[in-house]
Amino acid sequence: TGWSYSSDLKLKAGRETLISFSINDDDVSNGVLVLSAPPEETAVLPPNRSLELDLKLTDPNGKVHYTETVVVKIQKHITD
Repeated sequence: TGWSYSSDLKLKAGRETLISFSINDDDVSNGVLVLSAPPEETAVLPPNRSLELDLKLTDPNGKVHYTETVVVKIQKHITD
C-alpha cells in the first residue's frame, strides 16, 4: 500500500504525451495493473507508428522506479 502509478504514451521518450493512462490497481497484490484510455483519445493516435510507454512507480517513501519501455505498434484504423 502507499504506492502510486502513472504512465504516458509518447512517440519517443522526452516527446509530448499523447495519452496519460488511467491505472486501476485493484489487483496490484497479484502484480496486475490495468492501463486504460477512453476511445476518443485512442482513436486519434497516429496510425502505423510505434509508440513508447513505461510505468512510473513511486513507493511510499517517494522513491521513483520505472519499468522497461514497452513499444506499442499502432495499426491503421479500420473503423472510422
